[in-house]
Amino acid sequence: MAMNDGGRWVFEEGGESYDFEETAAYSNRRKRDRFTGPMLHRYLVALGAPVDVEPDWASTVLVTEAWPAKAGIRRTILS
Repeated sequence: MAMNDGGRWVFEEGGESYDFEETAAYSNRRKRDRFTGPMLHRYLVALGAPVDVEPDWASTVLVTEAWPAKAGIRRTILS
């Protein structure tokens, strides 16, 4: 997990790792080197995500949801 917690980045891991994970990178000193853009691409490909396919934008739906429990926080989903 990588999360920006109010300006401070938090990085945590737990559970069993997947065979494709580059777990050695998770212990890099600099947080930005622990999970990079190229790593994300490789992980998505390994999981079978269609990363190299142009989306069908005409059938895409954008959903924005306000979280009533925390004022000012919104979640946006593109599906």
